[in-house]
Amino acid sequence: MSSRAEKIASLIKEMGLDTIKGFEERDPQYIAISKLCASIKDKCTVAVLTILNSLVSYMLTGRGERHWNYFSEYFSRKGTIKDPCLDFLEYASTSPYLARLRAAKLNRIRKICSDEVLSELMHCGIDLDELAGRLGKALEVDWRSKTIVFAVKMAYYAFRACGHEFQRLPSVPIPVDYRVSTITHCSGLSKEEPRVLMGKQRLVQEIWEQISKLSGVPAINLDSLVWVMGGALIYNDFNIDKAMSELMGMVPNKEKIARELLLEFSRSCREGGVTIGKVSSDRDA
Repeated sequence: MSSRAEKIASLIKEMGLDTIKGFEERDPQYIAISKLCASIKDKCTVAVLTILNSLVSYMLTGRGERHWNYFSEYFSRKGTIKDPCLDFLEYASTSPYLARLRAAKLNRIRKICSDEVLSELMHCGIDLDELAGRLGKALEVDWRSKTIVFAVKMAYYAFRACGHEFQRLPSVPIPVDYRVSTITHCSGLSKEEPRVLMGKQRLVQEIWEQISKLSGVPAINLDSLVWVMGGALIYNDFNIDKAMSELMGMVPNKEKIARELLLEFSRSCREGGVTIGKVSSDRDA
């Protein structure tokens, strides 16, 4: 185990899972799903719709935040959901944010809707760890791929936003995108450049799985921490003071730890003078 992983894990452990869950609640996707929960009031239906939307959240024609808000508002207005698959296909056929590669997205929805996994989920008859494997099998992709683990993370958001208390958090790996790859590199957890790490997703997942075990924080929760803190660093050109100013309201009584974690997340990019290009604030499936 590298000293870098041990150092970062110790700070994450000190920050604590409750504080990290606060990052999740500020995620625009979580907020959009929460609004949907308030309208539909059935966590299983919300979870199914959320999974379907996550599976087509790629190559969007607008910002991801607007795409998720549009999704939430559409189904909140609709109210009664008689058949999630048919209703979602109707939505996906007209959403302006899904116009690019629409045919492929509709085919993906038809494929997953033909599998029994969604009907089981409609009755909350499947846990999220099992869900990852079942979605991967239905779509004929590795269950650890970004598409699948992102969908499971969004399902977790849906259940949590709708008030479900998890006895055991899902153990799926972190979804690997460019922002996660950038922080993996800039923290010194890997010497590989972010673009290279994007092609080595299992390596990145294994690194964060090690940190998860050391810190006691599930990888699915670490994702929100890396996403929010990483974004604050990247968009402020790794200026710690500016990044910290964005986080102040999110880390009550944990400001010192948060600053230390920002320093550790940016160590290689600050000390080495590496310039990382701007990273999209949106996450594709």
